[in-house]
Amino acid sequence: MLKLESYLIIQKLGYNMTIEEKAFLDLVSFMEGTFGVGSNGYDVLINDGAEKGKSRVIKGWTKDTTITHGCDSWYVKSLNSTAAGRYQFTCKTWKGINNNVNAEMTMNNQDDAALKLLRQKVGNNYDFKVVSVADMSNQMEKIKNTWSSFKRKTPAEVYDLYK
Repeated sequence: MLKLESYLIIQKLGYNMTIEEKAFLDLVSFMEGTFGVGSNGYDVLINDGAEKGKSRVIKGWTKDTTITHGCDSWYVKSLNSTAAGRYQFTCKTWKGINNNVNAEMTMNNQDDAALKLLRQKVGNNYDFKVVSVADMSNQMEKIKNTWSSFKRKTPAEVYDLYK
């Protein structure tokens, strides 16, 4: 499902990544609850499970924004987090993946940082061609401590979303 949508988006917007990379990024966004919310999640502050269309968003965000990660802590439903953006980067992770710089939260910077973080977790040579539930299980094991939403579903459920 996500792979076909990702292919169409790559064709339309000219992303500089493979279809499989884009699909995996879309999967992370979907699992984090930001896919299709606000500006497709790029402007979402911590996902609090709010009703669609009523999520907290970064005011004034555009795809080429000059806004950096606010590093504000949000308390929602017994969770205290600084998560922001399409891939719900905490402030510490955002700065860490950007060489200790609070980079602007542009669409490209968020995608690049998420892909870099994924590669750190699954290996630089991984091609993101998940072809089975076993492949998905292997990748989920490597990223579940970075994106805890992957702990909430089985590999079979996640693979069905991805394929």
